[in-house]
Amino acid sequence: MVAAVGPGHRIRLYPVDGGAPRPLSAAREGEFPLVWSADGRWLYVRENPDSEPPVRISRIEPATGRRESWKELMPADRSGLNVIGHVALAPDGETYAYSYDQNFSQLFIAEGVR
Repeated sequence: MVAAVGPGHRIRLYPVDGGAPRPLSAAREGEFPLVWSADGRWLYVRENPDSEPPVRISRIEPATGRRESWKELMPADRSGLNVIGHVALAPDGETYAYSYDQNFSQLFIAEGVR
């Protein structure tokens, strides 16, 4: 199976040998598939990529419809945090990386300037 976002912004499972796709019942609208677990039992999904940090990752067992919260990703230094970008997760379910954007600025106050 290949997991991809289909109509209605919902994850669907597409058989690689052909056939009709089927919806992943435990997936929510706006979620994005990340990776299958090494044993193929779980699909890791990212909640709405456009939402505010932290990024919430869940795993879904398509065979049973079981859903579990897995991890929330948030950088240790949250100052100036705008968005958490791409998340890369290894099939072992333990190794991951993600990018994020921070913006910093300074405010200067000038007094007595003419």
